[in-house]
Amino acid sequence: MKVTLDAALMKGMLAFAGRQDIRFYLNSLLVETTATDTIVVATDGHTLAVHRVSADDVEDHQPGLQVIIPRTALESVKPRRSGRTQTVAIEVGAEAITVTGETSATVDPIDAKYPDWRRVLPAQVSGEPGQVDPRFFARVAQLADAVLGKGQCPAMHANGHGPMLVTFDETTVAVLMPRRDAPVFAGLPAWVNGVQP
Repeated sequence: MKVTLDAALMKGMLAFAGRQDIRFYLNSLLVETTATDTIVVATDGHTLAVHRVSADDVEDHQPGLQVIIPRTALESVKPRRSGRTQTVAIEVGAEAITVTGETSATVDPIDAKYPDWRRVLPAQVSGEPGQVDPRFFARVAQLADAVLGKGQCPAMHANGHGPMLVTFDETTVAVLMPRRDAPVFAGLPAWVNGVQP
């Protein structure tokens, strides 16, 4: 099975993956296949991104695969340039994974159980305001640039104390976990309205 990803998309997905996390299997991308799709997943336990590639766009699509690919292998490969497009191909073999661009890397898949990412996706959102780490929005912006185009904005669905859902298009969604320790809004400071303290 061989799936080719836009290099900017792969980089945007990796923004949601762990970096030197003690849970080594999070420092990776998960590639999972169903009868109709190849799904790429990244999470660090606080954020999650999921991208779908149709089986029609995958070479030698094989349903039922689930492989965890280390980010070090993905980041070590220089993307292949074709005009304005840069791509990276991920080929899952019987015993190894090969990541190919202008350069290539061959690695063993990470032998671990990846988190059940589907359980994290909220089936509904409340629309109630919630608090998330503001640094998460840089990840959303990077992925949005890759999926939607520079400067385009995904839909962000507030969900109170539940996970915030971000929808980019029909192929990509993300989740931002809430912070429950954030301060509650107590009104604007007096100086904003010209009132002296």
